[in-house]
Amino acid sequence: MTVEPPQPPPTEVLLDWNARTGVSRTTLTTHVWTAPPLRRDSPIHDKTFGALRDLNADLARFLPWYSHPRLAVPALTPPTTSETSWDFALLDPFVEDFMNAAQGRPVVADFAAIPSWMFVTPEPVPVAEDPDEASPARTRAE
Repeated sequence: MTVEPPQPPPTEVLLDWNARTGVSRTTLTTHVWTAPPLRRDSPIHDKTFGALRDLNADLARFLPWYSHPRLAVPALTPPTTSETSWDFALLDPFVEDFMNAAQGRPVVADFAAIPSWMFVTPEPVPVAEDPDEASPARTRAE
C-alpha cells in the first residue's frame, strides 16, 4: 500500500492590480542572417527588408552565420605572407540592405562566424564554391 505524504494547505495569494510593483522594460527586436533567400535577386528580398523596416525594431541583430560561409565569412582562407583573402562582395549587400531597413534605429552587428582555418582540424573544412549551398552540419564528434 502506498502512503501519500501529507500535503501543505493551499497558499492564499492576494493581488492588487492597481498597485505597481515594477515595470517591465522590453525591446521589440529580431535578427537577420545571410541566407540565400535574402539576397537581392530573391523574390522575397524586398518584402523581407520592407517588413524589417516596418517593424521599427530597435536593436535588430545582423548575424552572418556559417551555414552559408561564402555569404557570411569574408576571409575563408588564411592569409599568406603576401596576401589575404578578404572579400566582402557577397556580404556587403546584406549589410547595406539591413542598415537601410533599420533607418537609423540602433542595431547590433554580430559577426559571429569564425573562419574554420582559425581552428586546428584533422583536415581542412570544405567550403562549397556555390555561395547559395549550405555547409554540411558539423558536430563535436567529427
